[in-house]
Amino acid sequence: MNRYILQALTLLAFVPLIILAGSIFIVVLPIILSGMTYNAFNYNRMKEFYIFLVLTFVSILIALSLLGVL
Repeated sequence: MNRYILQALTLLAFVPLIILAGSIFIVVLPIILSGMTYNAFNYNRMKEFYIFLVLTFVSILIALSLLGVL
């Protein structure tokens, strides 16, 4: 077989793994953002707090829709 065909097949074999890693990251992202929201609230940085609060709610909605709940 041609070398380029084998490289393309190898790249296509990693696509499901990349999709899985991305979906795991999207599901874990609300936990990370909620910690950042709590940290911003603790140090009285209210502009960051509101930004992280909105991002947390958006990431929760995205994660729930990815999991098929919404």
